[in-house]
Amino acid sequence: MDWPKGCKVQETREEEGRRETTVVCKNAAFLATSKRLKDFGAALQTICAVLGDDSEVELSYFFEMEGSFFIVKTTTAGKVINSLFSLYKSADFIEREISHLFGVKFMGHPRLYLAGP
Repeated sequence: MDWPKGCKVQETREEEGRRETTVVCKNAAFLATSKRLKDFGAALQTICAVLGDDSEVELSYFFEMEGSFFIVKTTTAGKVINSLFSLYKSADFIEREISHLFGVKFMGHPRLYLAGP
């Protein structure tokens, strides 16, 4: 797969017939990369967030496609990143949770609040 400008493959490994590719993307290239994965039929599995040394949030997005796994890593810019909600409805709750816990603004997400009492 060709990756958008601003992304590079960090690691590809195969284990027990399963392929895993880790791609590191600049914030600006992240949405184009996610769209490309969606176009190829990849499903978003989950998102992990870690507070980085510079107060930015490092995000790892896990995708699956036909038994292959793709991990797309990126970092917020000013604690802002594009939302995947319009591409993947499964991003809804996890983006809201990350927003609540880490203060990340997911641009384009229609409702960044957690429902509760």
